[in-house]
Amino acid sequence: MKKIFTLIIAMVAMATSAMALDNEPEEGLTFQGLFGLNLSNFRAGGSDADIKPGFNLGVRGEYMLPGCHGVFVNAGVNYTMKGAKADALGATLKARACYVEIPVHVGYRYNLSNDFGVYADFGPYFAIGINGKSILDYDDDLLDDVKTRFFRNDNGDFGDIQRFDFGLGFRVGAEYINHHSLTFGCDWGITDMYTKDYRKAWKEASGYAVDPLKNFNLSITYGYRF
Repeated sequence: MKKIFTLIIAMVAMATSAMALDNEPEEGLTFQGLFGLNLSNFRAGGSDADIKPGFNLGVRGEYMLPGCHGVFVNAGVNYTMKGAKADALGATLKARACYVEIPVHVGYRYNLSNDFGVYADFGPYFAIGINGKSILDYDDDLLDDVKTRFFRNDNGDFGDIQRFDFGLGFRVGAEYINHHSLTFGCDWGITDMYTKDYRKAWKEASGYAVDPLKNFNLSITYGYRF
């Protein structure tokens, strides 16, 4: 019985290996167009603001490494809309920050069949803020809303936000007939969004340091491979 059980395990392993080789991803360079939904907020001192929806749009190049049986590297250029919403006493602060983002990831893909594969990848992203705004929406209709630029807002009451952002991202997804993909992603910002000048001014005015402000984003993205 023990020999029969061992033989069955060996046969299943051989069949699985043969299937993996038959459905192994094709090596080489491909490109994808991307469009999706963002659910983002800002994190400061362990607390989160409310989630604010946005969108992402971009292109990604992916290179399946020769002889690595599903290991790939990819890099992209995205226009991504992030932000947050927070309730204050008698008002709501809404922030919108739009970046050009470059993620660089390493991942692994496994094809379950000729038509369907799953994958996961991980790596850093680099981003530059290009536009955005903050709106202080008062509950009292007699008060006018206050609108300011989000980046380099030298004259605003909410301080200066630097344009550069850096963080780490993780994605998992599935692809159908080597063209249509659906990806779930998560990005954690590492860079403090406040400028050094704002931190210094805050410390001088209040006597204590302001908590670091960092991006956080969840995304659901559709992709089409050319």
